[in-house]
Amino acid sequence: MPFDAVAKSIWVSADALSGCVEVANDAGFDIRPYLASHGIDPELIENSRGLISYQAMSDCLDDIASSEKGTDFGFQLGRRQKPLQFGMISQVLQFAPTVGEAIRIFLRYRDLYSQSSHWDLSVEDDVARLKRRDFGSSARRSAQITFLSVTRGFEAIRSMMGADWAPIGVYFSTSEVAYSVAMRRYFSAPVFFNSEHDEIAFDAVDLKRPIPSGNAEILNALTNHFDRLFPEVDDRGPVSAQVQKQIRIGLEAGECTIDHIAAHFGMHPRTLQRALATEGASFRELVKEIRMLVAVQLVETSNAQLSAIAMSAGYSHLSSFSRAYKRAQGKPPIHCRGN
Repeated sequence: MPFDAVAKSIWVSADALSGCVEVANDAGFDIRPYLASHGIDPELIENSRGLISYQAMSDCLDDIASSEKGTDFGFQLGRRQKPLQFGMISQVLQFAPTVGEAIRIFLRYRDLYSQSSHWDLSVEDDVARLKRRDFGSSARRSAQITFLSVTRGFEAIRSMMGADWAPIGVYFSTSEVAYSVAMRRYFSAPVFFNSEHDEIAFDAVDLKRPIPSGNAEILNALTNHFDRLFPEVDDRGPVSAQVQKQIRIGLEAGECTIDHIAAHFGMHPRTLQRALATEGASFRELVKEIRMLVAVQLVETSNAQLSAIAMSAGYSHLSSFSRAYKRAQGKPPIHCRGN
């Protein structure tokens, strides 16, 4: 599939561009006209909520690089952003026992944040290699996206390793840039260009470094929660996962319509439906799944009356709830109460 066709079907968390206004101001230009021309709402970025099109983000950064002579904009943006700013995943990483486990958890749940690229961790000859891959071999590589992604990955690892940590080498699939000396100084490591992969290589022993805030009990609770909340994330994508989360919140607040949830993401309802369709999902289908997921959890783990559970799960009548529950679980809710 051509790059543009793939990229238009991919959405990333709006906080992927967090700090872009400040970085642009430091460089002496206003980024808002660029955001507007590519259909990106600045409020989504300022509030670190919602989703933006990968295609729009890529085109916007490339536009800035060519129009403002800001060829290092992606690199500077990656430096400015907070380490471990990866949406919901950030809640989990701090409780991992080691740096290696934190990286593996990030890779496991990354699709909850973005599907713009994929990362793999491997160990070869005592060297750990964190490699970034685009959509496919035919993908058009955006230099600004590449520099932003790798710099963010470096910052995330360094935040867990300590300020004095340095990798063995940093590799880019793009051509060498004029500010490569500044990059080598920043990474405190050799930087290579025209590489087969975008990659951060470091000593494998660093994977065993403990994280001071690691907590196995909290980690287990959070990962179990993510697995229950997003049971089909591997088969779908980040839009479905984030919509599932907002549906659950909407059920509790009584605001579970597509209009409410599309507004949260800064999208028109029809745009949201199309984004879900590219992942093989629909809003109605996700609402049904989350309502039943909430209902099953409450039936099995609480002593609440079934009528209250039906209401919490968004069912208007106990009878309709009981019928739906029996269809989904094979027996009525009264027979599934926890002991």
